[in-house]
Amino acid sequence: MNQKQLDDNLLEMFAENAIVQLESLRAKSPNNASILHKLIDFYRRLGQLDKILPLCKQLLQIDSQDAKANYLFDILRTAPRTVAAQDPIWPAPFVQIPDFLEAEDASKLFATILEHKHKFQTAMIFGRKSDADDYAWKVDLSVRNQETINLPSDVKQLFRQHIRQLFPELCHSFGVRPFSPTTVDLHAAVTQQNGFGGVHRDDQDGLYTISFAYYLFQTPKTFKGGDFILYDTDADSDTIHSGHYTKITCQHNSIVLFPSACHHRITPVSMEHPTWEASRFAIAGHIGPNSIAS
Repeated sequence: MNQKQLDDNLLEMFAENAIVQLESLRAKSPNNASILHKLIDFYRRLGQLDKILPLCKQLLQIDSQDAKANYLFDILRTAPRTVAAQDPIWPAPFVQIPDFLEAEDASKLFATILEHKHKFQTAMIFGRKSDADDYAWKVDLSVRNQETINLPSDVKQLFRQHIRQLFPELCHSFGVRPFSPTTVDLHAAVTQQNGFGGVHRDDQDGLYTISFAYYLFQTPKTFKGGDFILYDTDADSDTIHSGHYTKITCQHNSIVLFPSACHHRITPVSMEHPTWEASRFAIAGHIGPNSIAS
């Protein structure tokens, strides 16, 4: 187990212990809004999103005008936002859709990706050169340890069709001013043993507005980790609340969509018997208003 995995495990242990204590306090004071909000925050960190919706409902029964409970309630129901964030660093909105593709299409897509194993290359990041002030694409395994591949045109077209159908609803859910989604850039990525993705955001020079990650892998899943961490982000000041985030567990044939300006990362992957075919695979995409990429 590497240091990044140890750090994540410690964070989860802290959240689990906090929940035990808070649930004990809740039993004595079931309508204490402060306790309920703290529980929601720690359940978010563990990715136990099914526990949050009932807590939001309870908070709204206590106070129907509870802004943060209304805000989270909308996010978890994948509903148009009726309440704007009251604080610059509130939970980042997201949409998670299980069974995104037909099962047959998902199986064919996974087989296609496995057939192109020899074409995967070490993923690059856009960062400062070591010997200059200029920025450039480079490999830095301390920031991102994955391999990527460009996708065949038929796969790109399949995703673009699905995303464009969802797009009006996504704009409402994320509070984004509607625009024509002419850019839908895609690539596939594999995260193997000890692989991860460091904290970053996707809205390079305003090129992208909405991002997504579609997951596919062998089932039953044999790896641990590889989960999506979406940080509470103040996009205007480019700051995050590092102790507050939503963990979204990766599920085969599911997709997570979110604003490109929100910081996020991928937790390290661990495998008892590492093989390339049993790794975590994903298709990452970015949506923007500029001309479509090939």
